[in-house]
Amino acid sequence: MKYIFLAAALFFSTEAVADKLMAQHPASGGYEYPQQEARFLQLQALQAPPPNSTSISDMMVDIFLEQGILGVMLLILGGYFYKTESLARTDRINLQNKLETLVERSQDNLVEVKTHLASLDARMSNLERETEGMKDYIFTKFKG
Repeated sequence: MKYIFLAAALFFSTEAVADKLMAQHPASGGYEYPQQEARFLQLQALQAPPPNSTSISDMMVDIFLEQGILGVMLLILGGYFYKTESLARTDRINLQNKLETLVERSQDNLVEVKTHLASLDARMSNLERETEGMKDYIFTKFKG
């Protein structure tokens, strides 16, 4: 459904842009629109000159209004990207929390393994002392 909408919007916007370009350049083999040019000149004479506003919001509104369908499509795409970015931001926060819990669990496991290795090391040193003591006992018993 989304692709059909995008294809239709692209199709109609290209026709509008093509008609506008052909009306601006009739000598280049395009169609001539004498009635529309006269109407355009009448409308242009009736329109008040734009105020010299320097606010960025007014300039942005004027830019989007001049673009027509393409401006609306840009606004829709901007809203879509904003929504997608906010969803991605929440996903990043969730992944960061999961990573932190994973690091905490791995550190706890590491502490457990180190304590177990320390106890095994102590047992091995005790076994070494006992075997040395047995060797000394056996050598002294059989020597003498």
